[in-house]
Amino acid sequence: MAQAQEWGRRQAARSPKWTADKWRRVATVLGVEIRRDAPQTASEDTEEDVA
Repeated sequence: MAQAQEWGRRQAARSPKWTADKWRRVATVLGVEIRRDAPQTASEDTEEDVA
């Protein structure tokens, strides 16, 4: 499992960062609202944190 997580992190690091415009377009397609006042957190959840 750790190898898969590390692979995922490497792939994410190589991919282009999303612009604010792209986030707005995706939110529109999904029908959700992205709030600017929501706290931003690092997405370093472990499997135990999610369970």
